[in-house]
Amino acid sequence: MSWLMSVPWFYDIHQKLKPFIGNWLAVNDRNGYFYQFATQEIVSRKDRGGDDRDIINQLFAIQKTKPHFSDTDMAFMMTANVFAGSDTTATSLNAIFYLLLKNPTVYQRLMQELEEKKSKGELSDLVTFQQAESCPYLQAVMYEALRLYPAAGLQLNRDVPEGGMK
Repeated sequence: MSWLMSVPWFYDIHQKLKPFIGNWLAVNDRNGYFYQFATQEIVSRKDRGGDDRDIINQLFAIQKTKPHFSDTDMAFMMTANVFAGSDTTATSLNAIFYLLLKNPTVYQRLMQELEEKKSKGELSDLVTFQQAESCPYLQAVMYEALRLYPAAGLQLNRDVPEGGMK
């Protein structure tokens, strides 16, 4: 699927020809269980309604303003978010731990910062986002790991209509 990001016109042609050639790329069947779960959740949410502030309701709001945005599009987007979020997180954590293990002085300096903050009562056992943001060396370690090993290999294309976004 990832190569299609580089040649989106090929995917578009495939989708137009799909009624005649079938699902040759098999991209519409991707992610199996998660896609089926997303589809069921969309149907279920439409039936029961609700004001939950989650991705489904955000996508329903988009669908109201853009009727061409189908339930299938919503299910694919929900499924992609699950996989994109887990892959990028795993890649980033792997890079951070790899670089820390490879550079013991950096690891020791990071541990010193964390232990100092912990002893002052500035870090809880389960470190919050705000607490992690207050650790400058931790932030530097994370940013450097992301710079050296970016989780996203390609930037996604952005199609902007003539005259810009409205």
